[in-house]
Formats: sequence, C-alpha cells, structure tokens
Amino acid sequence: MSVKWTDNRLQDRFDSIDHRFDEVDRRFDRVDREILKPRREMRSELGAMRSTLNRVGGGMIVGFSGVILTVLLNGGV
Repeated sequence: MSVKWTDNRLQDRFDSIDHRFDEVDRRFDRVDREILKPRREMRSELGAMRSTLNRVGGGMIVGFSGVILTVLLNGGV
C-alpha cells in the first residue's frame, strides 16, 4: 500500500509535531518555575543564617578577646 504525502498532509503533520513540542516547552517552563522558586527561597534563608552566624561568631571573638586581655593585664590567674 502506497501512501502519498501531499503538501497539505505534510503541513498538517508538521503542525501536529509543532503543537506537541509547544506542550513540552510549556511543561519545562512550569517545571523550571517550580524548581527555581524554592531555590530562591532557600538561598534567602541561607543568607540570613550566614549573617546570624557571623554576628554570633564575631561577638564570641570579641568576648574571648576581652577575657584574654583581662587575664593578661591582671597577671594571670
């Protein structure tokens, strides 16, 4: 059995293929949005945690430095 591919038939087929690829593109766009939003939120939370750790660590260094300086200036224990 021989099938003839007319210009109209080819165009219909290509239109169908284009439509399916458009659906795939929309799915990938949706997945990208679903993945990127939590990632942005996580980066924001990690930035806030880093800032808090820097403040706590800096405070501890200042506090320990003060204790060491006090001990050294008072001649030890």
